Amino acid sequence: MSKIACRRHAVATAVTLLLAVPASAQNDPATLLAEFIHYTKIAKPELAAAFCQQLLQSSITDAQLAEVLSENRTLALRFEEAIGAAHNLADLEAIAGELERRITEGQLALARDPERIEKAITMLIGTQRMKLHGQRQLDAAGEYGVPRLTLVITEGKDERMRTAVGEVLVNIGRQSVAPLCAALPHLDNRNQRFVCTLLGRIQLPQAAPYLLELADTDVVAAATRESAMRAFRNVGGVKRNLSELYTDLGQQYFNEAESLVAYPFEQTNNIWSYDPLY
Repeated sequence: MSKIACRRHAVATAVTLLLAVPASAQNDPATLLAEFIHYTKIAKPELAAAFCQQLLQSSITDAQLAEVLSENRTLALRFEEAIGAAHNLADLEAIAGELERRITEGQLALARDPERIEKAITMLIGTQRMKLHGQRQLDAAGEYGVPRLTLVITEGKDERMRTAVGEVLVNIGRQSVAPLCAALPHLDNRNQRFVCTLLGRIQLPQAAPYLLELADTDVVAAATRESAMRAFRNVGGVKRNLSELYTDLGQQYFNEAESLVAYPFEQTNNIWSYDPLY
């Protein structure tokens, strides 16, 4: 049998097998994804591609695709293994790459969904398992979770929640800095001290001019100025002219310093301001 004939035979087999799957299963994303994984891992690229195509051509959204994996840890781990194998199979690489791209887009959409962020925050004072799940979701949300987390700090009455949220903001790290700095001048003294402490723990120098400006103002309490100066030193700040610090930071933004870009591989990034009425 010729190579072309073999390929045609394999495709025909894939179609036959797909049609043999019950109609309900053909419309079930988890089943189609599991079949794609199975045939990829046993190096049957034509069969894997057929199930992958069926999945991609369905009405499922990117977020729904990602949710299939988020709800099944075992399936998610097997998918990662299958994608790695698919990149080494010429007949499967392109379509598997499209599936991977859509799932990645869906994961971003899920992570940044305001309702999921809100739910993840409530988990922070639940059971240990809930805490870990909430922390993972908020870590994935990154910069997009910071506004709601900051609101918990400024308006929350539960000190356990404030402490838990503070830990999450420190864990998010670099992506917390710009939105926290935008909020800092507009907060009351108590919350300014709390945010200064967080910025000092994150220890990134882009916070330095904001902290120095707060430390040098005479319209806040002495304890707040002391907290700001302590954080300024913790982020590596050296006492300089404030305008020079802001000029240097602006130049870094102009030069597109990667350390200042929250999502270097995305076409757009956020510019932050603070609205106390939000």
